Amino acid sequence: MNSAYRAIAVVVVLSVSLSCSNDSTTPSQPVTAVVSLMSPNGDDGAVLVTVTGPGLAAVQLAGSSYKVFWRLSGPEEAHVIVLGNLQSGPLFTVGVGDGQHLSRYRASLIEVASRADQLRPSIVDYHLTLSTSTSASMTAAY
Repeated sequence: MNSAYRAIAVVVVLSVSLSCSNDSTTPSQPVTAVVSLMSPNGDDGAVLVTVTGPGLAAVQLAGSSYKVFWRLSGPEEAHVIVLGNLQSGPLFTVGVGDGQHLSRYRASLIEVASRADQLRPSIVDYHLTLSTSTSASMTAAY
């Protein structure tokens, strides 16, 4: 009977050993994506942006000259308001679950207001880019 238990134990140990992989790849680490604005105007004062994609995390300013207000409405959607003397360039960063698949994420420009608090009648000539330091950027035109 002891030999039967030993045989079973050997089979279990071998099975577990064979199921383990020597694959040296590690899971993707969370990355920070940068959302940047390209504006046709020189007097923008506020933007409302929605970012969607899996595993979104905290939003932070890309620089110190703006104010940002944000909330996650779920694990795959963040609403972001940026205020200040906005210029073309980085607005904010957002933690994304997987920077290797940036195509899963989208930054959508919802509204733009001037520094005089007037909503822009059209945002057609505005563009947002979503990029990481290790990947090509994605551009969304409006």
